[in-house]
Amino acid sequence: MDLQQINLRNGVSKIISQHSPAAGADDVRNFLFSTHAEREILYILGGNSRYMLNRSVYDALPGTVFLIDHWIPHAFGYRKEDHDLLHLWFHLHRRKLTCTLLQIGQSGTFQSCGLITMPMEIMDLLIRRWKLLENEPHVTETIIEEYMLTPLNLLLDEFQLQKHHRQQVDSNSIKTVIESVKHHIRMCKGRDCSLDKLEQISGFNRYYLAHSFRKHAECTIGAYIDRIRVEYSAEAILRGLTQKEIAFELGFVSPANYWTWLRKHRDQVTQEQEQIRKQKKY
Repeated sequence: MDLQQINLRNGVSKIISQHSPAAGADDVRNFLFSTHAEREILYILGGNSRYMLNRSVYDALPGTVFLIDHWIPHAFGYRKEDHDLLHLWFHLHRRKLTCTLLQIGQSGTFQSCGLITMPMEIMDLLIRRWKLLENEPHVTETIIEEYMLTPLNLLLDEFQLQKHHRQQVDSNSIKTVIESVKHHIRMCKGRDCSLDKLEQISGFNRYYLAHSFRKHAECTIGAYIDRIRVEYSAEAILRGLTQKEIAFELGFVSPANYWTWLRKHRDQVTQEQEQIRKQKKY
């Protein structure tokens, strides 16, 4: 796929958020779901599918944006019914806004087509508008457009500009692949991040990927997954999520397995919680 042929100039045609009218509730059981502290934005660039947000299921058509707020349930991964899709994901994580283009093939399989970091000024505008929206006593679809349409279109415009200037960059270089793998692990919180899955996403042999990851990330894939799980556990426990809920989100087979893992990483989780308390109050 030639990324230079992608055109985002048409912008956002529809915004769906937790404030949108409920829809398709009967279909929710067909989706795995995820909840986490980070905000995400999904822009539908190509293909037609369905997407679950806040326990409602909506049409995911080109030009549609899904605003995924803190701890709002949303679809995890892709289903076997999903195919021939092009999705642009923006991910807010610790004062950093990144975006990645996912190409979804047959039966929900997908590959990342590169990772781009957005400028601070656009991220600051997006966060400020989203925070103002939170303070509105009665949020309507019209109000959401008034607050969010401009920063969302700026995001698309910036992505269009950056991918144009990255034309000469080798998107298959191992450093680029490792950054994309790390981004995927962060987004999934280590859930469904087996070597089989990462091999499929990266397009590299698992042994070469594992060796290269350790060389460039200075830790093993397993250690990086543990680091992401520590971050999530710290926030989730402070928020009051149950052991069962956290185990499910992180992809553990059972709450007991998660508890065994947590005992080994208790000190790290406690240290992470202390850092979180310094930044915000629960």
